[in-house]
Amino acid sequence: MRRLMYLLAVAVIICTVPVLSQDKRGEYKLESEHINAESAKLDSQIHELNSKIAGLIKKYDLFNNRGIKILPYRFSYKMGKESIEMEHYEFIKDDIYKRTIVGIKSKGLILYAGGQGVSRLEYKIYENNHLNGLVTEVLIGDPSPDAEGTNDMIFTHIKNGKKILDSKKLGDVKNSTAFPLRNDIKRSFIIPHLSYFYDSLLFISESYYKSLKDTDHEMAEFLKKSTKF
Repeated sequence: MRRLMYLLAVAVIICTVPVLSQDKRGEYKLESEHINAESAKLDSQIHELNSKIAGLIKKYDLFNNRGIKILPYRFSYKMGKESIEMEHYEFIKDDIYKRTIVGIKSKGLILYAGGQGVSRLEYKIYENNHLNGLVTEVLIGDPSPDAEGTNDMIFTHIKNGKKILDSKKLGDVKNSTAFPLRNDIKRSFIIPHLSYFYDSLLFISESYYKSLKDTDHEMAEFLKKSTKF
């Protein structure tokens, strides 16, 4: 009887283990599918933002418009031969003496002309802290902003002139169920970064054309007055 009970117990264990393993594999598969679905959704949002930026460039002919003067606070706007470089900067303040400036940090986006839109994007995040002597920079290139998908984006991380990460593709960044880092970079950095510069570019474009309309209106009013004498 004892031998029979022992054999039954062993049989139950043997039958149960594969079931548990299958359940676990199914759970991991569902988690993996969720991560992949989220990744595709984030890529779609990034593509939409890139398209909106390209739309502003085309609508306001910004690659050929050198009359931009009104800018957001602490913002620079430079035009190259076939590029536009935008940068927002802030000063780093001392933790104790709040008015003492101990460094500078900035974030930027460079748009390169191509065809009727934008052929390439370059991101730049920079921080120079004089207190700890640390200069940190991350450069990111997007060679195909008009295509949906971000795996070909390239990241280079530099500290005090030394590359600690050199030309790593976003598609090679870990995106497992335990470490969905690739999705986190898209959600927490790329989308907010593009959103900020889209909003800034929209402000710049609309402010410029409003100033043109105001100037035209002022001239028209002056001309109308001349008919009264």
